[in-house]
Amino acid sequence: MIVEGAYSCHPYFGDIYDIRIFVDVDHKTQKDRIIKRNGAEMLSRFGEEWIPKKEAYFQTFGIQGICDIVLFPVSA
Repeated sequence: MIVEGAYSCHPYFGDIYDIRIFVDVDHKTQKDRIIKRNGAEMLSRFGEEWIPKKEAYFQTFGIQGICDIVLFPVSA
C-alpha cells in the first residue's frame, strides 16, 4: 500500500511505514502546479495559508529528517 500526502508522516500515525519518501519541489514549479490545478485566483491563498502551514508542519515535526529517501527538486 502506498500512502501519499503532505501530512501522511504526522506523528499521530506512529511508525507504521516500511519506507518514507520525502518529495519536495522548487517554488516556481510549485506555483505553476497550483495555477494549473486550482487557477491563478487561488495562488495567493495557497501562498498565504496552505504553504506556510505545511512548511511549519515539516519544520515542527522534522518530517524530511525522518524520511528514508529525500528527492529534491522535482521539476514540471
